[in-house]
Parts: sequence; C-alpha cells; structure tokens
Amino acid sequence: MNTLTNTGSANNYVWIAPERTASRATYDAFVFNGVFVSTLSGESQQANRTYNHERYKLVNYPSSAYQIIYNVRNPYAQIPSVWRRQQVDYQNFITFDNLRSINDIIKCVLNTTSFSLSTLGLSATIPITTPSNYYTFTSYITAGSASGRYFFRKRYPTFIQGTHAFSVRTENLSSDLLKIPFIKAIPTVISNNETRYAEIRTAITKNFILNVLKNGAIDKNYYINFFNDQNLTSEEATSSRQGPYFVKFYEFLHQSDEVINEAITNIIYCFNVTDEFRNNAQILDLNHLYSSTSDLYDQSLADTIYGYRTEWFERFGYDKDSWKTLT
Repeated sequence: MNTLTNTGSANNYVWIAPERTASRATYDAFVFNGVFVSTLSGESQQANRTYNHERYKLVNYPSSAYQIIYNVRNPYAQIPSVWRRQQVDYQNFITFDNLRSINDIIKCVLNTTSFSLSTLGLSATIPITTPSNYYTFTSYITAGSASGRYFFRKRYPTFIQGTHAFSVRTENLSSDLLKIPFIKAIPTVISNNETRYAEIRTAITKNFILNVLKNGAIDKNYYINFFNDQNLTSEEATSSRQGPYFVKFYEFLHQSDEVINEAITNIIYCFNVTDEFRNNAQILDLNHLYSSTSDLYDQSLADTIYGYRTEWFERFGYDKDSWKTLT
C-alpha cells in the first residue's frame, strides 16, 4: 500500500493500487501534481516508480483518519489482463544476463543488418532453457490451486475499513482522477495503453524468437494479421513509446523471403538450441492471448469470476453481465 504527501492538501491519503488497474498512469498523475508517493518501510516498489500493489496493511490506516483512494477495474477485464501479463512472463527462455543480447539481435533484425556472435560481442552461443508451460484463459481460471490465483483473492476490497473516499476506475481514468481534490490537472496525454503496448512488444519478441528457435522458420502472415487485428500500425500505436518497434517490425515482415531467411539463420547460429527445447517448448499463441476479452468468456467462466469477486462488482458498480460487451 502507499501513502501520499505534499506541501498542500494531499496529506493523510492512502492509495491502494491492485495489479492491472492503471496504477502507473495514476502514479504519473500524482507526481505531475507534486504529490510524493511512498510505500511502507521494507516493502518493494515498482520499477522506476515509488509505489507497490500491497493491500494488506490498511488496518493501520483507518478511514476515520485517512482518505482512501482505490484504483479499480471491471474484474472481467482485470483478470484477463493479469493472465496476459503472467503468460508473457512465463515465456522466459534466457537468463536476465542475456537479455541485452536479445535486444541487440532484434535491433539487427529490424534494421536488416547482418550479425554474428562476433559482431554482437559474444564469445559463445547463448544458452536457452525450455520456457514454462502456459495457461490458456480457460485453464488459468479452472486449473490448479484456487488460492494461488489472483482472481480468487477475496480479501480485497472487503478489508477496507469504512468507506473509500475515491475510486479511480480504469474505464474512467481521467475524469475520476480529476475528482480527487489535490489533482488540479493531468498530463496532456494520460493513457493505460502504454503499458499494453510495452507488454505486446515483449510478447511479439518472445514469440518470434521462440518460433525461430523451435521451428527454424516463421509464418510472416501470422504476424502481419496480428499487427492488423491489434491496430499496431495505427497512429496511436506508432506514436507510442513502442511505435518505432512496431513500425520496423511491420516493415521487416514485408521484406523479401531472402532477407527474412537470412535473419532466421543468423538468429539460430547465436543460440545453443537443444533437442529437448525443440521437442518440448510451448509457444504462446498471440491471437489467443490478445483476443477480445468478451471472446475469452462463456457463461460458466463469467459465473466463476463473479462468484469469487462479488464484492468488486457490488461495491464499485460493475454489472454482472458486462463481460458480454468488453472489447
């Protein structure tokens, strides 16, 4: 959990920011208004931002003394967002120490520049491991231990003492932020899509490299169709922080087969690919991962989510049948 302070009216506020509820954009709006965000002593923080998703210490901050700000999102949308993020993370096949080499390889591929171990500054091929198996959305909801899954956490938001002062809904981000007294203005562009685009970039990169290493080839139409379906060539996407990557990757997909095959060959030579990897590595389907949220559900899955997150729907006014209209 997080406390807010400044020289004006933002003192004695507590901010609760569950995962995948536009917390980064909210944090940036706080900072934009001169508000200092801090976590409790000893708690970890998000990269480059001084806040976290902790929710369990609020008992020390009663609503009679503190104004409570709560970031929220329709559970039918939040849970697929958590699932997507986790599945992308599960597709790890290299150590963190070799991440820079992957970035260098992708840069060469997208610039159609020839490369080799020596030009990348590598003295040996990059070792890889078989990535963890992924969950389809249905198996994520229905398989495994219920206590280990985010959407089964019934302890929030019911643990809030009294009434929260402000809700910042992902769906109404800008207007809800401006209802908070110390938020006088928000950045000209405030959007949760930057987080989405960064995640999609990582997903594309991992999927592309894994396909090359496992199959020795790619289906470029698969990626072209994915780019078109996700509007990654739109002005919004190409003007985002990930825009240059999307533009160059899309251009690469339209290169000749000779150029693409040379890049594939160069990639394979940079890695130590084992038979165990070729036989057992599972590659997450981008189309399933980023399919329309409503398409991920059927009535049974929706009922499961509603049953375990009833308090979210009731307290924050989300409709039980809203899964049918989510995009």
